[in-house]
Formats: sequence, structure tokens, C-alpha cells
Amino acid sequence: MGTRRALVVANDDYADTGLQSLRSPATDAAALADVLGDPDIGGFTLSVVRNASVQSLREELDRFFGSAARDDELLVHFSCHGLKDDANDLYLAAVDTRPGLLASTGLPADFVARRMRASRARSVALLLDCCYGGAFERGMLARAGGDVAVLDSFGQGQLAEGSGRVVITASSAVEYAFEGSDLTDDGTLAPSVFTSAVVEGIATGEADSDGTGTINIHELFSYAEEHVRRANPRQTPHLWSFGTHGNILVARSPLRRVVPAALPVAVQTALAGDRISRLGAVHELAVLLEDANPSVVLAAVQALGFLVGDDSRSLSLAASTALAGVRLTASPASVEIAAGEQAEVVLGGSGLAVAARVTAAPEWLKARQVGNRLLIVASPDSTSTGTITVDGPTGSATVTVTATVLPAETTPAPAEPSEPEPPAVTPPIEPPQAEASEPEPPAVTPPVEPAPEPPAVTPPVAATPEPATPVTRIPGRSRQALWATAAGLLLLCLAIPMDGEDGDWIWIGDYAGDFSPGRAAFWTVSIILAAALLITAAVRWPTNRKSAQVAGGAGAVLAAVSGVLAIVAAVEDDPAVGTFIAVLAALLAIVATVTAFGAPAVQPVEGTAPPSSDRVTAARVLWAIAGLSLLITLIASPGDGGAGAILVALLVAVTAVVMMCAAWWLPGHPRRGLRAGLVTTAITAVLALVIIVAVAVEGGSALVAVPVVAAILAVIGSVLAWRSARP
Repeated sequence: MGTRRALVVANDDYADTGLQSLRSPATDAAALADVLGDPDIGGFTLSVVRNASVQSLREELDRFFGSAARDDELLVHFSCHGLKDDANDLYLAAVDTRPGLLASTGLPADFVARRMRASRARSVALLLDCCYGGAFERGMLARAGGDVAVLDSFGQGQLAEGSGRVVITASSAVEYAFEGSDLTDDGTLAPSVFTSAVVEGIATGEADSDGTGTINIHELFSYAEEHVRRANPRQTPHLWSFGTHGNILVARSPLRRVVPAALPVAVQTALAGDRISRLGAVHELAVLLEDANPSVVLAAVQALGFLVGDDSRSLSLAASTALAGVRLTASPASVEIAAGEQAEVVLGGSGLAVAARVTAAPEWLKARQVGNRLLIVASPDSTSTGTITVDGPTGSATVTVTATVLPAETTPAPAEPSEPEPPAVTPPIEPPQAEASEPEPPAVTPPVEPAPEPPAVTPPVAATPEPATPVTRIPGRSRQALWATAAGLLLLCLAIPMDGEDGDWIWIGDYAGDFSPGRAAFWTVSIILAAALLITAAVRWPTNRKSAQVAGGAGAVLAAVSGVLAIVAAVEDDPAVGTFIAVLAALLAIVATVTAFGAPAVQPVEGTAPPSSDRVTAARVLWAIAGLSLLITLIASPGDGGAGAILVALLVAVTAVVMMCAAWWLPGHPRRGLRAGLVTTAITAVLALVIIVAVAVEGGSALVAVPVVAAILAVIGSVLAWRSARP
């Protein structure tokens, strides 16, 4: 593989008084050297020639083009005056060029063209930032003298076909190329309009229009042309390519451009539907925010950003809540480093952090992004503070950088007064200093004093692991899994024997006699409510940790009550499998809840109303538990026979199944899920009223408490689902 070499020629000072001195070439050369010589961006081996004579330029160009190998990639940039003779031939001005003797003192453009043609390099890109005449307008200085025809000198007849050569000029044959007259922060002049556009397009990565991560010569020209035309409509850059095959790559883009992907068809359909459908789309978009593909994440962010402006307050709040979870972050937010050292900041929030744009101020502060990391280097003259701003698709973040300059002269000062007692001994010790190693201990003491200053760098290092320490106690998903497992084990206690002596369930046999129907009903209700609260805590933990802690605490208390009742039952009768399951469920619930109270809280979201997406999730959980409770009641109830009992059992079974289906439909098909949930809730409520009346008249077992609790849960779930659909 060949090498990449670049030659930057900058001539701004001329011996002939007829050529006005230019102010931008020196700045042009420095700016180009920064981006083209950066190994992570341009990757060129750079040579800069400034204010050289015509003969020196001829030799440098001959050497540059003549030493190229077959696979080399060359780039040449000229920043100087451009002049023409009576035959309209273009000459590039050197420091000793005389406008009246161009043939002998100017650098012919034909010479550059012939050297390009003779070079064995695979590709050559020539950038000419030169023009003609002396004119001032609006603080801009026009370069060079005359009406120079660039295309006439570098046209197709001058370069061999198939050689892969590209020529870019700052202006046409009838226009001026303007140089900047504005001062930068350090008091130097800004680069010329054309070179400034080239440097900015490469340094920022904005010239990478197709998002491939590389900038080719045509992309760079398109960016520079648009930038120049916007700055000065009377200047039009031109490009000519001869015999090129494929694209000539100029640089790697430091900025990754992310193009949004297409959303799933189901999500697009929901976004085009009514309010309830759009609310379901928010739930699906929130899932897409965790996708590993940044393009998918960007598409979800843009869709949620559109929904933030929806007329529905609940819909807007749900979209805002989802976006708050992927807001761009920088850790640590403040950095202290010594001048010349490097610090690192990690960008987070989502996969879109790789597409952030970084700006640093003032100029002694430099920041370069590598993936989701910022590499920061500071070189101030004195201890100073700077700011790095990171802007991305999901917000912006600011990093405060304090750079400390360590004084080099203060360290030897304390070493001299430490030896005041033997002043006469120090002179004879100096001659044998090269032979004996006695003076080495004083040389060791000064480095001990700068040692306390590096700990100033340690605070940012210590700040990075702080967010991770609370999570290491027990991961968030593991805590959710513990809550869900405890809830499942509690519900299992309703369907397995709890009496080791007779093999009876909670509401059958000895338990009705040992505890009375009231105590058995209390046990049953405690199990169902504990399971509902634990599942609610597991669902709400990622978005609202405070409410999850409350629900988990209440569920753990009820689970502990159930475990105590199981232990009491095991003491009075023989223990069964259900006894151990109830105790295990209580222990899991307690462990998950205790660790939850020790975890860090999620940043609060503006607004007092709970997010509508949480209401949908809670409604789904309550409906699912209510339907499952109805099925448990149906399975556990003793059969009395008769057509009436069969019809009632069939009605309960259908109601339970449809209610669980409503929980499944609610996010993707909100209208269908809401209707099914409301209808089954009404049926469950009627069944609960009938059971309450029957028990009041004839009495019954503890099993009747299950459908009553199921009705209460279903009503609460329906209210939450209905409120989530309203603005």
C-alpha cells in the first residue's frame, strides 16, 4: 500500500512592490497542516514550503512528484498570487517573482501540470487558492493581479487521460478569490474564504455528506463551494477531474453522521392513527431507543420529538419522558488536568453519542472525539479554565476543564535553603559530582514535591466509577427479576397444596377450620395484592424508582405476612411444598426491596402527573393478574354440577381469557384493548357483586374473596387505561 503525502505552498511576502503582501497564506498553511497531518483525520505526511523562490519551488515540486511510487496519493495546495502574461498563461507568484518578467521569475502553471502528468502516483489532487487583481470590499482583500484563466492552464489538454488527477480552484477565470480579514481569538488572521471552507469541512466532518465516515474530493468540493458562495456570491470555486476512477479520498471524518432508519410499519401506522394509537406508538418507540443501531435510535428520537408537540397533554408527557432517558450526558462534567497532559470524558445517554459535535474554547483547549469518548488536551500559558460543548441529536452537555500550569522554577528554590549549614562544603562536592553518587539524593527530593500536584488529576478519575457503584450491589434487571419471581411464587401458592397432612389448598379442608373463612380469605387477598404490588414495582422501576420502591415495600410486607401464615400452618399441621415456596417468595421480595432503597434515584421528570406510558403498563399488569385470578378461582372451585354452574364457569373462563388478551392488545392496538378491558371489567364487577350477595345470604368459603379482589384490580386497571387515553 502506498503513502499519502501533501505539499502546502504558502507565499505571502514578495520582493517586488508591484505585488501586494497577502495576509492569509501563513494561516492557510497552519490550518491545513493541522487537519491534513492529523493521523486520525488526513493521515498525510506533510511538507510546508513558505515564501520560497521560483527555483526552490521548481526543485521542491520536481522532487515531490518525481519521488512518488505507483500507489502513492498526493495532494498539493497553493496559497499565493496568480498572474497571467499577454498570452493568458497562468503563473504562480513566488517570493522573487516580478510581474514584468513572468517568463523568467514566475512559476508556470504548465510546469506544475507537466510534473503532475509525469508522476507515477495513483492520484493527485491540486488545490489552487489564487486569483487576480487588487481590490478591497467589505473588509476582504482580493488576491493577485489580472484576469487569469485557470482552466486554460490546467485543462484536459494539459493532463494525461486516465491519470486520476483533480484540480480545484478557488474561483473562475473572471472572479477574484478573497482572503479573510477577520481576526481570530489569538489575534491572527482567519484563513482565506476558500481554504477556511476546506479546513472546516474536513475538521468538523460536515463535508462527509453521505455519512460513510470518509471525505472524498467531490464531497470536499461541494462543501467548499456552498460555503464560499454563501460567504461571497461573486466567487465560485471550480473542479475539473481527468481520468479518475472512483473517488479520491482526502480524509476520514472525525464526526460520524447518522442517517435515520425507516420505522417499522406497525409504528408508522400507529403514528398516523388517533390519539390512542399514537400513545401505543410511544411505547414501541421507547423500546426502539435501546436499539444497538444508531440509525434506528435516531428515527425513534425524531418521531418522539414530533409527538412532544402533540395537543394531547398525556401523549406529549409520555414522549418527553421517553426522550429524557436518552438525553446526552458527559461523565465527568468537570476535569482538572495539568498542561500538556490528556484527560478522557465518556459520552452517554444513547448510541447517538457517537454522532455528537464537539467545540472547545478558548483555543488552548483541544478536544477530539473517538467513538463515545472525548480526548482532551490543554496547553495554556497559565492556569486557566475552558469549556467543551457537546451537541448531539438528544441534547447537549458541557464539560468544564481546569488546566494547571506547574511552575518549573519554584522546585529548585526550596532545595537551596535546605543546605545553609555547610556553605563551604558545597563547592568541593560539585567537581566529584560526576564520579560520586552523593549529590543524587538532593536530585531525588525535588521530584517529591511535584508529586502532590498530580492528585489534582485524580478527582475526574474517581468521579467516573461513582455512578456504577450503587448498581453493583444488584443490577436493575436482576432486581426486577426478583420482584417478578416473588410475585409468581406467591400466585403459585394459590394453586398448590399448603397442608402437608391432608394435601389441601388455602381455602379447602383444615384451613377453613383452623383459621376460619375470614383468616383464609385474608391470606388469599394478601397473596394476590402482594403479587400485584411486586409486579407493579418491577414494571415501574426503570422509569419511576420512587413509586417502585413504595410498591415493592408494600408488596414485601404482604409477602412476609403470607410467609408467616405459611409457617404457622406448618407448625399446626405438617409443612407442604407450598410452605417453602411462600417463605422463599417472601425472602426474594424482601431482598429486592431492601436493595431498591439503596439504589440511586432516577432524575425527576418535569410535571406532576404520572407518565401515561406507566398508566398503560400498570393497567396491563392489573388486568393480567385479575384474569389469572379468575382462572385460579375457576380451577380451584369445587364443581356442583348442573347447567347453571357450567354456564357460569364458561362465562368466567371467557372473561378471564379476554381480559388477559386486553392486557396484551393495549400497547399495539389501544382501541381494541381498551374496549375488551372495559367489557370484561364490567362482567367481573357484576360477578363480584353476585358473589358478595350470595355470601351475605348463604355464607361461603374463602375462595369467594379471589373474584372480588380480581374485580377490584380490573376496575383500577380500567381507570388507568381510560385516563391514559384522555388528554
